[in-house]
Amino acid sequence: MFKSSKLVFRRRAVCCGCQSGKRSKLAFTLIELLVVIAIIAILAAILFPVFARAREKARQASCMSNLKQIGLGIMQYEQDYDDHTIPFGYWIGDDYSEYQYWYAHATRPGSVWSYDFTKGILQPYMKNSQIEDCPDAATIPDDGQPVAYGYNWSLNTYDAVTTYAHGGISLSAIEAPSETLELADAAYWDGSEVVRSGFSLDPSRSLGTDYASVQGRHSGFSNVLWADGHVKAMKVSYPNQDANGIASMPYNIGDLINPAYPYDNCAAKDANGDCDEDYYFLLNKPGS
Repeated sequence: MFKSSKLVFRRRAVCCGCQSGKRSKLAFTLIELLVVIAIIAILAAILFPVFARAREKARQASCMSNLKQIGLGIMQYEQDYDDHTIPFGYWIGDDYSEYQYWYAHATRPGSVWSYDFTKGILQPYMKNSQIEDCPDAATIPDDGQPVAYGYNWSLNTYDAVTTYAHGGISLSAIEAPSETLELADAAYWDGSEVVRSGFSLDPSRSLGTDYASVQGRHSGFSNVLWADGHVKAMKVSYPNQDANGIASMPYNIGDLINPAYPYDNCAAKDANGDCDEDYYFLLNKPGS
């Protein structure tokens, strides 16, 4: 009996030793811990940029959707107004304190303009003012043009004698609607910072002080609504740069240049006297 009890005790002692050995094997050494941390850091460095690009693509897709919906509203407007483009805007009254934009109704009771985005010219067709903004333009301040998209200046007539109004033009005047810009991500340099722009000027004006053109705010691409209603992301070119940073890559403000008509600072003109590099902004294309 005594021998049997002694044998049981030894077995238990051996078993306890085995359990103690298992616990020691489960512990991490410092080297193993550092290796795991290094692997996690490497994976994070690889995946975080991927996630950032995915978020940027989502914002770009949201912006393209906005332009597509605006384009549908513009096409409905054009059908109701005898196939004429929507005007950029016009003054209301004679005291120049009220202005009707395509995207908002603006009033100036004092020295500061106030905008009502629910009363723009196009609002009855869109019924949504949020689509007039771009997710990637959230940090860009406005300078009297709070909309995120710039309207092609050549799609308007301009009366500077009487009402300073911008009227629409006949759609029949647009020779190639699928290659004529209507709206695009736009901004300009006001001398101290990049601000929003409600219009987009053609490349031949890029050396001017009032330069406002497309902005490559989507990783160097600008979303563009074309006159035929389709939307496409276009690579922004930076053909020149002046002391104010106009049309320069650091601010993502540049031009849309057709490869067939490289930027020549308006040295070459077509039969109508238009600069070839303004291809996407022209009603009549070079060589026509």
